[in-house]
Amino acid sequence: MPSLVANIQDKQNIAKWKKAYSIISQAYAQTVNEGYEPCTKEHYGCPETSVLKANKVTVYFWYDKAEAITEEFKTHFISKFNGAIICNNSNNCKTNSYIHPSKIRPKTLAGNIFPSYNWSGTRFKLPTGELIMFGGTHGGPWLSVDVNGPENGPNIIGRDMFVMKLYDTSVKPMGAEGTFNPKTNGNECLCGKEYGNSGTVYFGGASGAGEAAPGACCSAVYLSK
Repeated sequence: MPSLVANIQDKQNIAKWKKAYSIISQAYAQTVNEGYEPCTKEHYGCPETSVLKANKVTVYFWYDKAEAITEEFKTHFISKFNGAIICNNSNNCKTNSYIHPSKIRPKTLAGNIFPSYNWSGTRFKLPTGELIMFGGTHGGPWLSVDVNGPENGPNIIGRDMFVMKLYDTSVKPMGAEGTFNPKTNGNECLCGKEYGNSGTVYFGGASGAGEAAPGACCSAVYLSK
């Protein structure tokens, strides 16, 4: 019975993810089209979509120690979501569980705990319960979403949490072309607990050029079903 319940919840969360990705990608494109640039002037950590076909590792997996997304862009992007609450210590987003080791921490499908800085940037919550998080280190910048909020669990990448990589003009789900290193992931990014790095984990592998985290590439796989 528990496995049946979990399977039903997973299907519900996948449906929520598909809806969330559609809304997020539309809001991102709209913000760009209105003239707001998401990345710093040097495009540090946010490669242009148009140069992906150059097939250069330095273009695909830009190492970024900072979030790199401009505050102006984030402000206008968040404004596209009616009723969104920007999370801080004075409201009920309940995101502290993601950033304090003594609390609940998100995990991979294989059970590894994620370093908190994968999503330690600006976080905001939608009226429908989704928590959206900016993060920049190790191959980002990234935008991740917990489709049912951190208070509901299971807080696992590939089950109720999904990841996108940010580009100058668009977002792409983790596992799509250009979001991972094919050489270190067997030329394709697969969805399952047996795939990916079982050690220290980052969304796209260390510096964005290593093995992806188990479950991270479910983000793209589920959108194709």
